[in-house]
Amino acid sequence: MKRIWPLFLIAFRLHAAPLDEARTALDNGFPQVALVKIEQQFPAIGSKPSDSEANLLYARALIASGQTMAAAALLEKVCPPSSARDFWLAQALAANGDWSNAFANYSRAAQVAGFEFQRESLLGMARMAKNLSRLEEAADLLAPASSWPASRLKSDAMFELAEIRLAQKNPDAVAPLLETLSIESPAETSRRAFLLARAADLQEKPELVLTRLSDVEPTDPDTAVSAATLRALALRHLSRNAEAETMLEEFIAANPSTPGLEKVFAVLDEIYAASASPSSSELRRWSSDPGTTLRQKLATYYLARFEARQKSPAAALPLLEGLAADPSSNPLAQETLFDLAALRIRLNLNNEALAILPPTGTKPHTDFLRGLALSRKGNHSDASQAFLSAARDADLAESALFNAALCQLFSGAAPNTALEQLETRFPGSARIAAFRMQEAFQQARTGDPKAVPSLEALAKSSEPGVASRAMLALAEWKYQQLDFDGAKAELHRISTESDPSREAALRVFLRDNGDPAGTDEAILAARAFLAAHQNADSEPSVRMKLGELLYRRGDFSDARVELETLARKFPASEYGDPALFLAAKALSRIPSASAPDEAILLFEEVAAGNGPLAAHARLEQASILASQAKPLEANIVLDRILSSNPPIDIQSTALMEKGKNLYSLGDKDPANYRAAIDVWKQVAAERSSDPSWRNQALTRIGTALEKAGDVNAAVATYYDVFNPSNGSPTEFFWFYKAGFAAARILESTEKWPEAIRVYETLAATEGPRSLEAKNRIKQLRLEHFLWEDY
Repeated sequence: MKRIWPLFLIAFRLHAAPLDEARTALDNGFPQVALVKIEQQFPAIGSKPSDSEANLLYARALIASGQTMAAAALLEKVCPPSSARDFWLAQALAANGDWSNAFANYSRAAQVAGFEFQRESLLGMARMAKNLSRLEEAADLLAPASSWPASRLKSDAMFELAEIRLAQKNPDAVAPLLETLSIESPAETSRRAFLLARAADLQEKPELVLTRLSDVEPTDPDTAVSAATLRALALRHLSRNAEAETMLEEFIAANPSTPGLEKVFAVLDEIYAASASPSSSELRRWSSDPGTTLRQKLATYYLARFEARQKSPAAALPLLEGLAADPSSNPLAQETLFDLAALRIRLNLNNEALAILPPTGTKPHTDFLRGLALSRKGNHSDASQAFLSAARDADLAESALFNAALCQLFSGAAPNTALEQLETRFPGSARIAAFRMQEAFQQARTGDPKAVPSLEALAKSSEPGVASRAMLALAEWKYQQLDFDGAKAELHRISTESDPSREAALRVFLRDNGDPAGTDEAILAARAFLAAHQNADSEPSVRMKLGELLYRRGDFSDARVELETLARKFPASEYGDPALFLAAKALSRIPSASAPDEAILLFEEVAAGNGPLAAHARLEQASILASQAKPLEANIVLDRILSSNPPIDIQSTALMEKGKNLYSLGDKDPANYRAAIDVWKQVAAERSSDPSWRNQALTRIGTALEKAGDVNAAVATYYDVFNPSNGSPTEFFWFYKAGFAAARILESTEKWPEAIRVYETLAATEGPRSLEAKNRIKQLRLEHFLWEDY
């Protein structure tokens, strides 16, 4: 036995030494070294047969090296139940974000009297309760820490309790917790100063915030970011905005990649928004950073917000689209998509907005945007469903239900369930009266006679604002019904100003009574309105009216200026495209060598927007090119229209114009007559609801056949237009044009009876040229001795 003891002691020392070395390495901050030391001594570490102490130490080293998932797995599967096992498992679970299970394990460890990490377990429980938003429970767990002896652990507990009080918006409780602490390190001094600064911020004492922050020396990115934003907000509260702006810009310049930088940008954006003359120079510089750095992404995002705020949505759009196309390293990727959708809606790019918004029911805020986009497209039924889904959010509910009710009103849904919900959930909402007003307006817009009693009832409201708005709406209704005297009378009844700009706008419209003197008065009134009501809601409609009046009077230069100003200033309004279109029309009529080309450019803007006037703008471009003797260039534009599968009237117009351009080239090459005929045949073959297209196409085909020398085919084609077996004509212009052309050819070839038969067909219609045909019959009979029994 005596020989065995020395061997046993040697074995014990060999066993203990590596664990001691591993423990020392771990204590010195080298967890990876500790892992290697343990693995060398215990090749099967992590399995049940291994030493339990070694497994616990191995788990601790895994946690310290950031391998918390592996640590949790080892502790759960291998280590037997013990207070130490519970504590270190809780540490691993807490690092993994499993706060509920971490709390349970901390709790078991904390209940064991004399456990070496009992107080650490209490602190861990409090942190988990705080993470689970159980703030009062967390505070109760930390209350006993005030009686602990001075130590780093007590300081941590008091700091944690102070943060809980801040989260509870109880800043007065913070100073008593921290000012009596025995501070042992610069890091603790900085942390205490920072928490006291946060408390001063909640107490709205910006001077004290700055004083406290002067003692803060951030030791981690989160504190650095928080201190910078806190200092900027304090400076802003003291109206030292320029100083706050400079400080934040310097912080961003010095810390281009620090985590949490988005918080600094957010505060800087608030300061820019509050500035009377903000500059975007720094944002532009940072947005041009090489590569896709954090600062470059954030600067681009906030530059887009800056541009949108400065009423430059067209400049903001490509910035957001570029960010959305590459969401990598963008901490605001979701915000980017949300803002991009909102901006597209603002620019009336509703289909593009819907393409990036998630389906209804995903999130209330995106549902609200989807409702806006759908309603702007006129899809009020689906928009109503999106708004109803958005009403799940308490902050959005009232506005969402109001919008849903309006959409149900516009779609004709009955009953209006959204209105019922609005009245139930928000019985005192001012939006209910606003809905009734919109209901009356909708009746007025659709010409429903119910509009009059609805508006008259609102006009008797005890609320002056409601009454006056109803009277103004009545005046607008009567104006729309061409009851100008009635509209003027309603305006005289308004005792208080409901909407000064709308009243003034209506007075402008009422001055336009159709005679030249009225036009001049209306132009003067419109100019006076624009001088007095800049940026009013009615400015677009009045500026549109002014542009139309000037155009009608032949003042094309002035009309172009007013209409293009409207289009540039209010691109997202309902007048945006119409104003730009009419501005281009006015420009095309200005007698200037450069005007036609400038008009083409304006029409191109309209066409590029793919709105309702896009194809019409292309037609105007083609017309200008044709007038410049550029028929082939005009046809290139027309082919762009035809390739877009346009409506039948646009398609027919484009084909007719394309054929006319080819026809104009027939003198140079007769083959172009045949090319024109082939184009017009496409129109003649189309079963359009409007017979004038077919008749026009056939008539022009006949003209081209004449020019090509095939007069017999021309007459046969004309015949298809005035054929007596077709019954009464539904249009007369092309009917008579084809008939008289056919008769002329027959007369020129001395086929008098056939010519007379054509004229008889034309005379039998009793249309606008029937008398002309009858007179021609008499003349031919007299000149050529043609009698009824010939």
